Amino acid sequence: MIMRVRGGFSAALVAAAAATLLTGPAANAGVNSSVSSTNGATAQFLHNGDQIKVCDTQADGESVYAQYKINGGSSKNTSQWNGGSNTCGNKGIGNPAEGSEVGIRAARQAELAPDNYGAWKYGTA
Repeated sequence: MIMRVRGGFSAALVAAAAATLLTGPAANAGVNSSVSSTNGATAQFLHNGDQIKVCDTQADGESVYAQYKINGGSSKNTSQWNGGSNTCGNKGIGNPAEGSEVGIRAARQAELAPDNYGAWKYGTA
């Protein structure tokens, strides 16, 4: 049964509006990035905990790391990871503001050659 109140609003509509005001805006849900990969390395942004997962995918003695940037800013490097073939480590990147765009790419430090990089992939903090 819907009751009419003065001005033509229903009691149900008034109750719904009050509930929205009391609970506040919806929380911003973060989004993991896709996996960035290059020869010997993978990296992925994980929104839960604002971490980057870096994996060494080859037993070659070369270090892997990830580059990241927040909201298109300058890129920064995570610390290097040299855990051996098929090992991973998570690296925290601080606490970017909720809703920030986080770009990441896998990187491999090749001895006596330029580092190689995967494509930039994006998630949301």
